[in-house]
Amino acid sequence: MSAKKVSKYIRQQRRERRRAEKLREREAKQAAKTPKPKRSPRKPQRAGSKKHATAAPALTGSEQTQATGPAPRHGAGDQPSAAAQHSADHQHTASHQTPEPTPALERLAAEDSQRAPGSGTRAAAVVVGLGLIAALAGSAGFDLTRSSDRTPAGLAAHSISAPAVTERIFCPAMPGQPDSITDQGMLTYAERDPSATSRIDTVMLPTGAETDPVAQWAELSQEGRGTAEDAEPGFTQQNHTQGSVLEIQPPENTPEDPRARRVTLATGFTYYAESGPLAGLAAAPCTNPQRNQWFLGPEVGSGAMSLLSLANPHDRPATVEITTYDREGDRGSTGATTVLVPEQSVRSVNLAGLTTDSATAVQVHPSGAPVAAALQSARTSGQEGLGVELLPAQTSALSHVMPGVLTGADDDAAQLHLYIPGDQQATVELQVFDENSQVPTEAPGVFSAEAGRVAVLDLGGLESGSYDVVVRTDVPSLAAVRSPGDGEPIITDTGGGFDPITGEALPEQSEEDPAPDFSWSASAAALSPGFGALLPRAASPEEDEEAAPEGETAEGSVAVELESQLRLFAPAEEDTPAVVGVNLRLVNTYGTSTEPFTVELTPGAGLTLDAEELAERAEEAEIGEVAAVVVDHAEAPAYGTLITRSEDGRFTTTALRPLTRGAQHVPLHIGQ
Repeated sequence: MSAKKVSKYIRQQRRERRRAEKLREREAKQAAKTPKPKRSPRKPQRAGSKKHATAAPALTGSEQTQATGPAPRHGAGDQPSAAAQHSADHQHTASHQTPEPTPALERLAAEDSQRAPGSGTRAAAVVVGLGLIAALAGSAGFDLTRSSDRTPAGLAAHSISAPAVTERIFCPAMPGQPDSITDQGMLTYAERDPSATSRIDTVMLPTGAETDPVAQWAELSQEGRGTAEDAEPGFTQQNHTQGSVLEIQPPENTPEDPRARRVTLATGFTYYAESGPLAGLAAAPCTNPQRNQWFLGPEVGSGAMSLLSLANPHDRPATVEITTYDREGDRGSTGATTVLVPEQSVRSVNLAGLTTDSATAVQVHPSGAPVAAALQSARTSGQEGLGVELLPAQTSALSHVMPGVLTGADDDAAQLHLYIPGDQQATVELQVFDENSQVPTEAPGVFSAEAGRVAVLDLGGLESGSYDVVVRTDVPSLAAVRSPGDGEPIITDTGGGFDPITGEALPEQSEEDPAPDFSWSASAAALSPGFGALLPRAASPEEDEEAAPEGETAEGSVAVELESQLRLFAPAEEDTPAVVGVNLRLVNTYGTSTEPFTVELTPGAGLTLDAEELAERAEEAEIGEVAAVVVDHAEAPAYGTLITRSEDGRFTTTALRPLTRGAQHVPLHIGQ
């Protein structure tokens, strides 16, 4: 919590105490004037007694309805209030917000960070500590204000447990080229390349309860919902072609302590194709349905393809408004459409019909049921794929940190895409850092951005490598960086030997250019206890039950080894310490973790833990292959992302994000 927020919190508490003291004085005077009954003489209650300090008239159902009032209408870039979303979805889904940590949670975090379990600790023990620290993450909240002539009680806000609800997480279908698509969003895919595979990885463990979470997987497509199958706890993998929804049920006899019903949950999928028009590597987390989502940078135009999928895993329909904005602003009716997504169904939109410029911001705004939106983009040259990506959803903010951006030299520079919702011009500060310090680019460090229009800047003047990009604006903005890769050559061991004709010695290694690909980095969240990421892993032929009969190998399919490195970055702020420590754990597929280890970051300089170092730490702890990276603690704001590469040089990035979820809280305010 920053110093400004701490000061604001202290001032607010002082005001609440003064208000409560005045109320107690007023009540004491009134009590002194009231005649005492003769038959039951009692001493007058003291003004500062606990009973008087906490007494507050209860709200009836009608009073609550009048107090909350109608839900406000939201403009572009605005997120709906927790009240509006909770009232619409408490029977189907929970809205998610992340309030500031309370002192109690900070104390729990400090206690948990001091624990040092031995090597080989079960992941269930790891995530117990994570749940204690993230007890308010993913909460659903609303305010209750009592309308009365009486002076309201001056009580500070308290968090109470909200009703347990079913949580739904959607994984989009395997990327593919459209063969046809109707005005109603009914999509038919063209035949996919035999080398294409897609795999879902999931970790699901109880955080505070003794019983495993109850969850089910079901296919979700435009034909409707498939047969549900029980989801196994722990680390699981499955190949998929259709979209899939994971539903986590609230446990029976839910205890009052919300930490007892929390679940450590991470679900993501990895796509890889060695050849064909959609050749590339892409990894992304599966997502919850939302009320408002933004995307930047869909690939459109010649040799490009972008498909927006809209999944509705609820039992009521959704009407989804899709609006696009480009360098000239709102594209109006030519860049907008409305799609009806029936309950338990999926619909698709080809963005080529809405925009012709890749410098585009896409807003997805459903009414009725919330939807999970996924944007698949790809580029091709003839039948050769030049890369594929699942674009990350955006949220508006004043500061954006994008660690681990890969960029090449000259014509292969990364590009910053920026959009300012609303009608107020923004002043933008752009900074780029390598592993030593801030570095200059050909892009301006400070510039103005017009509201309602997408701006694109080349991050030229950089050498090939990995960088960390920081964007700050004085009004809320959306920002993302498109990366073409760093051009790192592919080194192959040839074994040496001699040329059979000339007799000359052959080199023991050969170098080749990496296969073409691209990736997108969106604004990452500051690391907190309970953050982490699953390491992307591609499906292998023996796992691909859909691609080939049992015991056979899918023709053209190859087993692909992926390597992931962890990039960490801590911005240099006025109150940032000279060294920022980040405590991490590595977890294998059986749920066994390493002991926590500390990585020290120099503010304003990136740090990379390569795949070899991660493997060495796992080997020392005797846990085998690393399946996930988990954050135990960060001493100051720091950010992280996984950079994953295939053997042929294709790549993708995955930001570290919260793993622990499942409890709902309601901040209750009585008074003004």
